[in-house]
Amino acid sequence: MARFSTRQQREVARWIAGLRPPGSAERLRVAVPRISPVFDYYRLAGPLGQARLTYLQVDDGHWFDAQPDVFVLPDFDAIAIRRDGLRWPGELDRLQSGAAGYREAARWRSWFLQRDLYTWLDPAFAGDLWQGEIGFTVYVRQAGAGR
Repeated sequence: MARFSTRQQREVARWIAGLRPPGSAERLRVAVPRISPVFDYYRLAGPLGQARLTYLQVDDGHWFDAQPDVFVLPDFDAIAIRRDGLRWPGELDRLQSGAAGYREAARWRSWFLQRDLYTWLDPAFAGDLWQGEIGFTVYVRQAGAGR
């Protein structure tokens, strides 16, 4: 049943909100790759808003234009970009290598009984977009990078 929940999304939002200094009302800006122009595909808008964080959907080719404080990379995006190479692999390289000014700070992974078999068949099975717990990696902007 956990695979169908949005527990990870709420945990990601709480974790990011915890980056603010105690007593701070600052609204950290959190970027998430845009998949659909009309739909919150990764179900992060609600939890981020409830945590008083600013949700930014970023388009391919423009992930870092707004210099967000935090970047949330859904596992499905990373897998699809690496596997298929259709969507801006240079941006993913810059993010994961630190060249874009961000460092990996936290990870959430999905789990299900047959995960090892399914991900052996196709890595994209690690996260199913029609289910809740799809896995996320959170990157935090490094001190002195941008803005």
